[in-house]
Amino acid sequence: MTRGQALALTESPTQLLNATEWWWRHQDEADLHAVILAPRAERTRLQLRSVIEELPDQIRVTWAEVRGPNRAIILPRVLRHLRRSDTLVIGDPFSGIIQFLVGQFPVHHDLVVVDDGTATLRYMEVVASGGELVRWHQRNKPGAVRRTLAARALSRLREADVTLFTALQLDGSGIEPNDYAWVRETYPEPTILPGVDLLGTSLVETGVIDEDKFLIGLAKLVRERDVRRYFPHRKESTAKLARIARLGVEVVHKALPIEIWARRDPVAGTLLTFPSTVVHTLPLVLTGSGVDIEIQQVPDAWYVAGTDESAKDFVRRSAEPGSA
Repeated sequence: MTRGQALALTESPTQLLNATEWWWRHQDEADLHAVILAPRAERTRLQLRSVIEELPDQIRVTWAEVRGPNRAIILPRVLRHLRRSDTLVIGDPFSGIIQFLVGQFPVHHDLVVVDDGTATLRYMEVVASGGELVRWHQRNKPGAVRRTLAARALSRLREADVTLFTALQLDGSGIEPNDYAWVRETYPEPTILPGVDLLGTSLVETGVIDEDKFLIGLAKLVRERDVRRYFPHRKESTAKLARIARLGVEVVHKALPIEIWARRDPVAGTLLTFPSTVVHTLPLVLTGSGVDIEIQQVPDAWYVAGTDESAKDFVRRSAEPGSA
């Protein structure tokens, strides 16, 4: 049987991890070429390079500076890879570059969407409701060019044979479960430490919750639960993290997605997390380890004034099993 050629277009560490998990399940059927559409954020770039170092040798990786001054040279190279592939794997249908590239992909070929945090939840909502490809927290309307790109990509996604490879508990056709088999087979049982660790959130950076109110609530949580370490989200600001460190917790910058970190490095026996898709992924990653994962809900008082109810509801549902 002829082996297929799969191309993964990834822009974040989580997307790259989940594309690897997809390949791990389908490695007898296809080779994987992961093209990193390099982001601008330095912390994300560093995490991507760290994930690349962990990948199986069989995965071919290309680093593409599609946002740099040589974009006009590099994008056509990516397009050539795209047109030679039988399967396209993507993680963020809301990315402008991804939307452009998806619009160029042959409609009769297979297309896989892997988890990328809340983008997955929002994508499922759009598909179900027939809405536009607009992020759940986006307040400003996109311009004409972005709307055209999004509409073309969404049309292609609806026409193509799309599989959603996900750790979320979803029903329906075209759903393939991601149980993080590669992570669990690659890394041994984690070392469990006494105490409590807290997973960070970027809800302040996305403009949904108020920083001062968040930090007041966080200080109370640190005192009441004796939190020892805080694992920031890669998008959290340096200034905010400095304020968190002054609460008396150790701010630990992860070089890898939490799904890898929690297997590879020592982790506390209790993990606290605000609403996030790690509520869905970490129980799979840490199955049988004895680690307890507790959800900390976001109080209404934390939300920025003017936050609409749909955004608040989205945050709540992101932590619910079977959400979307």
